[in-house]
Amino acid sequence: MSWGRTGLATSVVALLLIRWYPSVGGIVFVPVIIALIGAGLIQLSQRRRYTVQAAGIANENVASDFWAVFWMTVMSVLIATSGVIAMWAA
Repeated sequence: MSWGRTGLATSVVALLLIRWYPSVGGIVFVPVIIALIGAGLIQLSQRRRYTVQAAGIANENVASDFWAVFWMTVMSVLIATSGVIAMWAA
């Protein structure tokens, strides 16, 4: 999985959510902040993940990064849930 593109896509989601501001109000910034923090954390942890994966490729033994996928899933669910709540509360 390309984590750079994932972080960029998450940032784009945050920017698209800002378009909801006129119809939803300030609560829309909750999923925006979650998305931007998630994108920032993806970029900050990218070097460590790539170092581990490169060593795994060199040793011909690459393990999947369970926690990276887990936290990405948690972030996606939080963005979606807070977006639905924002639309419902409007």
